[in-house]
Amino acid sequence: LEKLAQSAIAAVLSVSNILFWTQSGYFETTPWTKPLLYTWSLGVEEQFYFVWPLALSLLWRRRPVWLAIFVGAVFLLSLAAAQWTVASDQNLAFYLSPFRAFEFAVGASVLWAPQLKRQLARELGLAVGLILIVYSLFAYTAQSPMPGFETLVPTVGAALVIYCGEARLGILLRNWPARWIGRISYSLYLVHWPILVFAQYILMRDLTRLEAVLAFFVSVAVAWLMLVFVETPFRQRDG
Repeated sequence: LEKLAQSAIAAVLSVSNILFWTQSGYFETTPWTKPLLYTWSLGVEEQFYFVWPLALSLLWRRRPVWLAIFVGAVFLLSLAAAQWTVASDQNLAFYLSPFRAFEFAVGASVLWAPQLKRQLARELGLAVGLILIVYSLFAYTAQSPMPGFETLVPTVGAALVIYCGEARLGILLRNWPARWIGRISYSLYLVHWPILVFAQYILMRDLTRLEAVLAFFVSVAVAWLMLVFVETPFRQRDG
């Protein structure tokens, strides 16, 4: 309970990635004793949001060309640092924001990419993006060195899907079931890990396959309730 409170405070302050880095490794068995371990990624994101917009604003006001240089430099330096560090200290590279900045830089660069005029180019771009994502899903394991060059595969894939999202092939992602999953995805991310961890606390053992499937459906149901009663009212409330 003390560790849970500690991680909750760290999550609220957007530094849970730093806290979990100082503790045992993400790739060991101990993650199952940490209900808020998944908030490490929220810490990385929020730290990025604190720094990135301010840096872009300052550079844009001074000289726009510096903006492109800055984004390129962040991408190259962060990727090189991640690739070099992951071999010697994977937890350091995995948890801390500087080693993840290149992933954000890829996503942010989509904003300035010129629109593709040819329909065939959009279709190919979206197809390649989906292939890269699916490949990562099946090819990577817990032993894959992350982050680093391998991380570029799903990152670039996601960027291509966003960039070429208006392609006809995008119907795979614009249909009702896919959009519904997208709507609950953030809440699903927030609830799935605590449900899995606390279920094992209650049972005092690993989940069976049937219990894992049940936990999945419980997570989906709770995510939908959070979307309806928390997310949507929060976004729609008057200023």
